[in-house]
Amino acid sequence: MKHLKYKLCISKLWLVALPLFIYLHLTKYMCFIFLILSFHECAHILVAWLMGYEFEKIVIYPFGLSASIRNIGHGKLIKEIVIIIAGPLSQLVFVVLFPHWASIGLISDGFAKYLKMINANIMVFNLLPIYPLDGGRLLQSFFHSFLTYQKAQKWTLATSMAILLGIVVSSLLKGWSALVIELFLAVQLIMTWLQLPYDRLAFYCYRYVHASNELPLLHHQSDLYRGRYNIIEKNGHWIDEKAWLRRMFGSFKP
Repeated sequence: MKHLKYKLCISKLWLVALPLFIYLHLTKYMCFIFLILSFHECAHILVAWLMGYEFEKIVIYPFGLSASIRNIGHGKLIKEIVIIIAGPLSQLVFVVLFPHWASIGLISDGFAKYLKMINANIMVFNLLPIYPLDGGRLLQSFFHSFLTYQKAQKWTLATSMAILLGIVVSSLLKGWSALVIELFLAVQLIMTWLQLPYDRLAFYCYRYVHASNELPLLHHQSDLYRGRYNIIEKNGHWIDEKAWLRRMFGSFKP
C-alpha cells in the first residue's frame, strides 16, 4: 500500500467567503455544509488511498475539501466505480447522525430536519449524470465499459451537456445559486472537451507504464479500450497494446 503523499492548500476564496458568511449570518449553516461535503470527499480520498492511488494536492475550499487524485479516470473501472460511490454512500451517516445530535441537544429538531434535507439534496444533485459530478463519472465508467477511450470520453461529455441543457431549459433548478452551478458545470464541460487530446495522451502514458491485466480483446480500432487488454490489428498483423503503444511513443521513457 502506498503512502499518502499530497500537498495541502487553503483556497484564497476564504478571503471573500468567510467575511461574507459572517456578514450574512450564514456561518453556522456553512459549517455544516462544509462538514457534509468534506466528509463526502474524505470517503473518496480514503478509498482511493486504499486502492493504491496517489494524490497531487488536497485543497480546502469554503464549501469543503477537494482532492486531485493522480491518474483517476485511467485505472481499472471497478476500482474507480468503488471510489466514486464511496462519496455519496458516506453521506448516509448523516441520516442517523443529525437526529442523534438533536436527541442529545447539540442542535434543534428543526435544524436537524433542515440539515437532513440539505444532505439529501446534495446527494441527489451529485448523482446527476453530468461530468464532473459523481453521477457523471459513473456515466463515464459506463461508456468506458464498451467504447474505446476517446469515444467514451466524447460520449460522456456530450451526454452531460445534453442533460445539463435539459435542466436549464426545463428550469428544474431555480434561483441565482442554480444559475451559478449550471454555468460552472457548463464551463467545466467545455474545458474538459478542449483538453481531450491531452487527456488521451495522458491515458496512453498511464497504460504504457501500468500494464493491464484485464481480459484480452481483439479489435481493429486505432485506440484502446480502457477496461480490456487490447490486441490490435495493424497492417495485417496483430500486436498487443504494449507494442502498439511502443510504436506510438517510439523511444519514450517515463
